[in-house]
Amino acid sequence: MSSALMSSKQARWRSWLAPALAAALLCAAMWVLHEQLQAVRYRDLQAALARLGADHLLLALLFCAANYLILSCYDQLAFLYIGKRIARTRIALTAFIAYAISNSVGFALLSGTAVRHRFYEPIPVGEGKFMAMHGQREQGARRPHG
Repeated sequence: MSSALMSSKQARWRSWLAPALAAALLCAAMWVLHEQLQAVRYRDLQAALARLGADHLLLALLFCAANYLILSCYDQLAFLYIGKRIARTRIALTAFIAYAISNSVGFALLSGTAVRHRFYEPIPVGEGKFMAMHGQREQGARRPHG
């Protein structure tokens, strides 16, 4: 079999494999969510929220917003690290979406990186710098100071 034919077949596989995998994962996630929500009753949820009180719900929302704001600082610092200037609002929005998805779906390294790659793709960051930026952000969260 010639290498050109082999490359053509590989290209066809790759062109539909990622969307098919994404669709399968979405279906699996929807099924799991459906199964988990079978045990939740709307009236029970409503009663539990009423018992919490408005002040506790407001505090929870405030701390959640503060958390995402602080998490977006990792991405802001990563762009400083690679020396790229991008609008802070764009970085903050991308970071918010990436963290929201990775915290909800799991597989943070895979899901969060994919979201960031998609949003930063139009910006000429470069693959090497993108990976250095992402690696720096991940290491910065774990690296001991001193």
